[in-house]
Amino acid sequence: MVHQGQPAQAVRSAVRLLLADLADFGPVTHEWVAPEVALGQRQEQIYRRDRLEQQPVLGPGVALVADARLIRPDRLGAALGLAANAVHAMSDSALILAAWQRWGEAAPERLEGEFCLALWEAAPRRLTLVRDHLGLRPLYYGVWGAGCVFSTSLAGLLRVPQVDTALDECAIADYLATLASEDVSTPYRGVRRLAPGSVLRWTPGGDSKPRRYWHIETAPPVRLLRPQDYVEAVRERVDEVIAHCCDTDHGVGLVLSGGLDSSTLAALAARHLAAQGRVLHVASSVLPAGHRGPAQDERAYMEAVCAMYPNIVPHWVTASDRRLLDDAQDDLRRRGQPAWNPFEVMDSALQGTLAQAGARTVIDGLHGDSVWSFEHPVFALDFLLRGWVRTAWRETAALARGYRVGRRTLARLMVAPYSAWLPVWRGDARARLTARTGPTAVSNDLARRTGLARRARRERARGLPWLSLRAAQRVDLANPTGARLREEIARSAAMQGLSLRSPLWDRQVVELCLSAPPQALHHAGYGRALARAVGRDIVPEMVRMRTDKGAFLPDFHARVLRERDAFLELVARAQAGTLAPRYVDFGVLRAALCELAGEQSVSRWSLDAQAVVLRGVRMACFLRSYETGVGSRRQSQGMTAC
Repeated sequence: MVHQGQPAQAVRSAVRLLLADLADFGPVTHEWVAPEVALGQRQEQIYRRDRLEQQPVLGPGVALVADARLIRPDRLGAALGLAANAVHAMSDSALILAAWQRWGEAAPERLEGEFCLALWEAAPRRLTLVRDHLGLRPLYYGVWGAGCVFSTSLAGLLRVPQVDTALDECAIADYLATLASEDVSTPYRGVRRLAPGSVLRWTPGGDSKPRRYWHIETAPPVRLLRPQDYVEAVRERVDEVIAHCCDTDHGVGLVLSGGLDSSTLAALAARHLAAQGRVLHVASSVLPAGHRGPAQDERAYMEAVCAMYPNIVPHWVTASDRRLLDDAQDDLRRRGQPAWNPFEVMDSALQGTLAQAGARTVIDGLHGDSVWSFEHPVFALDFLLRGWVRTAWRETAALARGYRVGRRTLARLMVAPYSAWLPVWRGDARARLTARTGPTAVSNDLARRTGLARRARRERARGLPWLSLRAAQRVDLANPTGARLREEIARSAAMQGLSLRSPLWDRQVVELCLSAPPQALHHAGYGRALARAVGRDIVPEMVRMRTDKGAFLPDFHARVLRERDAFLELVARAQAGTLAPRYVDFGVLRAALCELAGEQSVSRWSLDAQAVVLRGVRMACFLRSYETGVGSRRQSQGMTAC
């Protein structure tokens, strides 16, 4: 925190409030205080290199704090001209400071791994905030004329009196409409999220506009000779990241879904740990005993992976004792905003199971569908535009056979994403809004004030896959929802003493997959061809070549039916307030709840109704908590629209 004109004791007190909010991230606390400036960091010592950390790291006129875990620090040390034994004795934060002193603002581009950092330079009185390429580490900040405060947790910033906590109506409307139009917004006018791959430089009274140093849409291509070279390079890099995840004296766990992504990661992790004589704990979501309905249980696929690697210890999790919205009323205190993750109850249960088994690291396959197992029906248009007419015909025919769908159905899938270009003019305002955003519990007044329908159409048009697999993949990867989901899952893991690692959400893996030719992504009638090739010989064939995909929370509808009264109670409590009815359409919310309660099986579930219920109830509870908490303590309760 930097606050011009404030004594050291005042800024120290503010930073200690922020550190208290970060208690989930470890017991080791570091502080550094100077007039008008205070820096702090909390840490859980899980990996072997964590023991080297002593923050802040100080240099001539410079102080740095970081939440960082670098991959291959030896490569960074070699680029800095440091001896191998010197790098081995340096912490990650010390290496980052050395890189900054050598390359300045170009340093973040050279870092590999997960990091966010803050650097204070005394002479120019300048604070610099940096976030890693893909946003693996969150960083929030609030700025006012004479001060700047930052944290890896949003909730802590709400305790700082100078931060403007008036609600941002655009952010609320976007949340209810599942529209992640910005990767910097929060529910508050005075708090922003630093975007992935960004640098923010701030001086008292000066400009504080962030600058992007890396972006998925402009990521440099990786040139290799053959499609197979990309397969080998991706496997080598993912294996390298997995090895870093296993560099701990504590237990290692993994969330295994039975799908291609997590199964391949489980295989790679099991091989590394087997070489050390260690086990890999995996936690998997399965249907509870006595479940009624044709919902698919993934257990057969998970058991096949476990049978292939004897050092895998499976744990089957039903989370039957947990309710879908157990923590909804506590969102404000825990994270400062309503959750984006629809499967939080299952994620928390899986992480808790791994923690009880002795794991301190948990690996997941998050973002796999956007990275190495990406598939999209635009592949045929891509092939045709490249002049590969026979290939397009052959691949389409093979895909129709393999996935058991007709070519007409495939044709509809190929053109469906371009519907964003079509005008919507029939029906009333609500019907037009639904056509643009899908069903949503946002109130008509809020949608009108924030121009939601217009922004939704613009965002959908921006998200068009255009005419190539590569363009479609870039659009998918650039969606900020993924970074927000991972942030929440990581915080949930930290609350249980775990470090979350996502090997597929790695800059080099992403750049390799974006550079792979289309025949590496779709081959022999199968999408997800790159991931299937990486898993060859290490993943059971029944998993590697499957074309279906089960639900992460397969008994969702049974849970809604069972918890219907609890849902209605939360809705009634929020509706009794004065704030929530201004933003949430409770009529739509109740109708969606009734629709879901009438469903009986996962095969007929309505994802739209699911989003309406979970987001609507969470936002209603959040607004109720805000009204009786933050909003009641602040004098500035005004709202801001777009």
